[in-house]
Parts: sequence; structure tokens; C-alpha cells
Amino acid sequence: MSEAEPGEVGGKAVVYVITGTVFSYCIHASFRAKQTLSCEPKILYDLLFAAASQTILSLAGDPKHLGAQTGLVALLHTWGKR
Repeated sequence: MSEAEPGEVGGKAVVYVITGTVFSYCIHASFRAKQTLSCEPKILYDLLFAAASQTILSLAGDPKHLGAQTGLVALLHTWGKR
């Protein structure tokens, strides 16, 4: 079991608890892909996130692999100095 930092909702302290198994996936873009993404970032990042989420959801839902109903949180991490 994993606990998140307490937050505040409606003036009351709230702690979110994740029960079950948690998996972490990381998708890296190559230097050439980064150059391409800089041309039309909104469109291409939307496509990247859609493809990644559909892949994870379909593989996790397939009984041959995990056979589970999953949820996911996706974020974009950049290494730039801007």
C-alpha cells in the first residue's frame, strides 16, 4: 500500500491511498523524435499520449497479459532548461 501526501478538500485534510499493485511505465522519445515534435507540438503530443494510453489499456485489459481494468496517469517530463 502506498500513501500520497495529505491534501486539503473543503477545508479538511485528505490522504489518498492506492491499494493493489502499481506499475510504472516510461516512454522515451529519441532526439530525432524530439525535433519532429517541436514542429507541431500540440497535435503530436496529443497523438503520442493517445497511442501510449491505448497501448497500455488494451494490453492490460487483454486476458493473455494482465486481464485487468486499469486507470492511468500520464505526464510529460522534459529535460530542457526552459
